[in-house]
Amino acid sequence: ALTGGLGECGRGDYRAAATLAEAAGEGGRIASLEHFAADPPLRLRPGADSCRVPFRELYPLAMVRAKLLREIMLFAVDTGAPCLLLDQSAARRLGVRLFEGRGQIAWLGTMHAVTYGVVPSFELGDFTLENVPVAVLPLRKYSAAVHGAKEPVAGVIGVELLRAFTPTLDYPEHELVLRRRTLVAAAAATPVSDGGTVENAVPLEIWSESELMVRGRVRDSRPLALWLHSGFPECGFGASAATLDELSLSAGGGISRAIRGAATVLRGNAWARVQIPSISIGRLREGPVSGWSGALDGALATRHGLGRDGFISHDLFRDWRVTIDWDASRVRFDPEK
Repeated sequence: ALTGGLGECGRGDYRAAATLAEAAGEGGRIASLEHFAADPPLRLRPGADSCRVPFRELYPLAMVRAKLLREIMLFAVDTGAPCLLLDQSAARRLGVRLFEGRGQIAWLGTMHAVTYGVVPSFELGDFTLENVPVAVLPLRKYSAAVHGAKEPVAGVIGVELLRAFTPTLDYPEHELVLRRRTLVAAAAATPVSDGGTVENAVPLEIWSESELMVRGRVRDSRPLALWLHSGFPECGFGASAATLDELSLSAGGGISRAIRGAATVLRGNAWARVQIPSISIGRLREGPVSGWSGALDGALATRHGLGRDGFISHDLFRDWRVTIDWDASRVRFDPEK
């Protein structure tokens, strides 16, 4: 299900989305939406049916190398980013085409101003995508916070791009597995063939165009609406302070200097460390799990009239393979082989 926001984009109806954008408060996207209505985005070139892309880094974030235009660069993989995010200095250097108008995206617990653009090609493993939408914003300080003085993080691979595939974030094997959706759909009536099992699947809802939502519990809580947001650093769970108060969990303990810097860069105030006794989502059960209090803005938690209780992220999945099956509207959490 697609709920809230410009869900027409999630269904590939960019013309309808362009018509509704102004009324939805997304007027800055009209030029980009009209472009993709006339020239459909994310066209996958013929070739391989699947590929495995190794994680070049796994902590505090999963990162891969990909080729954008003429440069091979480092990208974080984040199921909470709405689309392919690109650092503005890289966009300037590569001469990325930008559209008129600006907009806002929800990412890492708050809203960010972006400029929309398009790149002719993006190579990820054995796959090449053409006419790829990007959202351009400053990422230099974010890169320094999550990757130090090493190779800069040029961008973030988000949901819109991952939708071109059936992706598996295989944390135990340290790789991103990509399969053509047409291949997966054709095999839908047969047992799962990638080593997983449908018994490990939970229903997937898509809110506000690109937010991947599942239901789970913290300890013995009520069922919580949890945003699958793999790119939050150094944590497995995060929420507003109000939600953690409801769950009778208080912040405490230390916070790393790097992540304090990332929080300040992204939100204007630092998150606070909290320990989560246990989390369960279908057959996935983990605990204790590190978390962040205050990492989800109260306004974002209720955006479009939808109630987001928190997010689940990187540290929760260390022993799991996370597969997003768009066509079956489910997420599989398969344990380490």
